[in-house]
Amino acid sequence: MATRVGAGQRLFSSSTVASRVATYREDESDVLLSPVYVHHVSKTVLQYLQEFRADWLAEQGLDRGLCLNSNGTFVLQFPSRRGFDAGRIWYGIDRIAWVDE
Repeated sequence: MATRVGAGQRLFSSSTVASRVATYREDESDVLLSPVYVHHVSKTVLQYLQEFRADWLAEQGLDRGLCLNSNGTFVLQFPSRRGFDAGRIWYGIDRIAWVDE
């Protein structure tokens, strides 16, 4: 399950490492805040982008394209353009199972 973060919403506050995101009910305009797990690498990258590249994120439309995955990873989706893959900034975790034979 993934959680989308609304435009203009700060993912992290400067005073806490606890993450809260807004989720929007499809049938209502109410915003629900709920805690979510954010992997430490995701947190570092997203905090950097928010603190030092916020203007660029807004100019590119990335302030409306954040999706947090249940495993703590994220995808920042560029706005779609007709006939093009819009592109994305993402962080993922590969799970590798080692088998000793």
